[in-house]
Amino acid sequence: MSEPSNLKLQHLFTMPILERVWENVDQLNNEFRQIILNKERQSPGENRSNIGGWHSVGDLDQWAGTPGGELIRRIGELLNTATSRYYEVYGGKEPIRWRITTGANVSRRGHYNRGHVHPGRTWSGVYYVDEGDADANDRDNGLLILQHPIVAATMTFFPGLTPDYHAFRPVSGLMVVFSSYLGHEVQPYGGDRPRILIAFNVKCEPFLQDATS
Repeated sequence: MSEPSNLKLQHLFTMPILERVWENVDQLNNEFRQIILNKERQSPGENRSNIGGWHSVGDLDQWAGTPGGELIRRIGELLNTATSRYYEVYGGKEPIRWRITTGANVSRRGHYNRGHVHPGRTWSGVYYVDEGDADANDRDNGLLILQHPIVAATMTFFPGLTPDYHAFRPVSGLMVVFSSYLGHEVQPYGGDRPRILIAFNVKCEPFLQDATS
């Protein structure tokens, strides 16, 4: 039975997520590994969503030297791509300036990050410097989990079919950019080599547009 020609199915209220595995980053990651582990030895860091592990203050751009500058460039490139794709859907045209905050995270066996969001930001994301050496057969080991923002939808709208989360398996060189309102967490890590990542939060300027203009 053919469908009527005037049917229209739309997938509204999208949650943009962009990922890229950067190529040829071995030298960049090696430099980052040395810089970050050295900074870990010098600084107590701070406790945020991390349970165990080390979380730097959000000023990586001030102490990561040339690698830090290169990372900011790559983050900006992916931000511009993600935003332009979003504009294509919703017709945005305002020029964007980014305020980027970056911090390093080092996780060892048993460390994880509890669920949280980043209020007052536009995009959030991570870049994996070193995926560590966790057992690839442990499917939940250190996964980055992005949670569905509408819990009721996953409970009532085709429960079991509508996913309540999306998981990313850490890979060195992987960068993920997602909407900062998405709840996210990191499952416990089970490797012996430190897992190193750089987290970033991004605010567009101006952050809020005048709704009356």
